[in-house]
Amino acid sequence: MNYKKILKALTTVLSTMTVILVGLFSAEIRDVHASEIHGSVVTDVHTQFKIKDTASDTLKALKEIAAEDPDVTVLISKDTIEVNTYMPVSNDVELKINGEKVNVVNGQFQVTLNSLPKKSILRYQVKDINTPANKGKTSVDNDGNAKIVNLVDFDEILTSMDEMNDDSTDSLLRSTPKEGRIVKAGTPVHCNRFNGPYSNHRYYGRTTNGQAYVNWYKSDCFDKWHAYGCPLTHADYKCNGLAKKKPHNCSKMGGWPVRCWYRN
Repeated sequence: MNYKKILKALTTVLSTMTVILVGLFSAEIRDVHASEIHGSVVTDVHTQFKIKDTASDTLKALKEIAAEDPDVTVLISKDTIEVNTYMPVSNDVELKINGEKVNVVNGQFQVTLNSLPKKSILRYQVKDINTPANKGKTSVDNDGNAKIVNLVDFDEILTSMDEMNDDSTDSLLRSTPKEGRIVKAGTPVHCNRFNGPYSNHRYYGRTTNGQAYVNWYKSDCFDKWHAYGCPLTHADYKCNGLAKKKPHNCSKMGGWPVRCWYRN
């Protein structure tokens, strides 16, 4: 029996097994330290108001909206009503996770991190073309999924529009209307932001009782602001249906009248 050949063969086998085991062990280590995260980025138009200031018809409309639209949540506590409307981000949205730039396509992203922080918490910075930069934290579930929310205050949207109205020569009713004023169909308006399907046909510049949101929901403005990349949180002087030079005309884009009209 040639013991030298047997010993050489055994040495070769052991060496091969060692290489395989080391490779598997290294891959396992990489899997432990490298985390693949999948997730989504959405804009949350947020508003809240006191229950005591909210009419029963407004509260009823809010509940109906939330019941029919999975992208709207209405949270009612003892004293307040909180509304969150989740809307898509643009394809130009910029996202950083733990300081690393991440591509977002159709609101979805995928990133591989060398290490995942304790408690699976991600730090993010998101900047869309129509909102200011927003920083925050979000958690990762056991399947490696995360949701990043770009928060926008609905009051800021209304305020930015009204600031533009006060300066524009072709503004809504030429000047900002009085709070709660009825706007008749056929009235020249720069933006049909209060002709949603639950509208009470009145103009509101603030959201103290929630009716401003109800009127805005699925209005011309609601449906088409994303197509123009409207800034939302500061005045956009192209948001004027009566302007002569390339206005941002949500009503016209939707094939709807430029003058005030209603869906209900």
